[in-house]
Amino acid sequence: GTALQTQNSTATANITASKASGAGTLAGTLTRAAIAGAATFSDLQVNTSGGDHTITFTSGSLTATTGTYNVIANVPSQIVVTTHASGAVAGKAFTTQPVVEIRSQANTKVTAGTGATLVVTADVNAGGTKVGTYSATAIGGVATFSGIGLGGTVGTAYTITYSTTYNTSTFTVANTDIQLTAGDPHHLDFKTAPDGYVNRAAFSTQPEVNILDAYNNVVTDSTLAVTASVHT
Repeated sequence: GTALQTQNSTATANITASKASGAGTLAGTLTRAAIAGAATFSDLQVNTSGGDHTITFTSGSLTATTGTYNVIANVPSQIVVTTHASGAVAGKAFTTQPVVEIRSQANTKVTAGTGATLVVTADVNAGGTKVGTYSATAIGGVATFSGIGLGGTVGTAYTITYSTTYNTSTFTVANTDIQLTAGDPHHLDFKTAPDGYVNRAAFSTQPEVNILDAYNNVVTDSTLAVTASVHT
């Protein structure tokens, strides 16, 4: 991404960059037209594992010039969710835990150096409740979360956002549209309260009682018996 210039005060010819030595490939805009004698390359990059690389700049029959550059490998520039969280039961850990990969600008996994052991943290959007420890330390560029889940309202689409910081750069990625199912039975509440109290007669409005989880979601698959009793 560093700008490179070749200059002659009157030249307007095209100048082309090519790789002369070193592994990997040269990418970006390889040919630039000189303007007032200067050709500026602004997006050249070497897709490789790193090391010294020689780049040659040519223009027709003009004598070429070369430069040798040390490419630093394994520099994080993004994070990617490779395994999305799934099996979301309110208040419990996901049955499939999320996995986040740290990648370079060339979209290759960062497997060595400090960039391969970054701490990836996570957060959930408003209305969601975190379950477990929402951070994981990457090993070989792979951050595997363990025991995390969320609580919230069934029918709401939740988003977990993962982030990490390398030097002064922060990278984020979102795991969207996480849908919860109800958790374990936790408490009861009236769906319809009884009404119409007449001595020795059935209530004119009979009660309906919901079985709810800790987040007030109806546990629709519960078959628990609910018993009524009178307290004086």
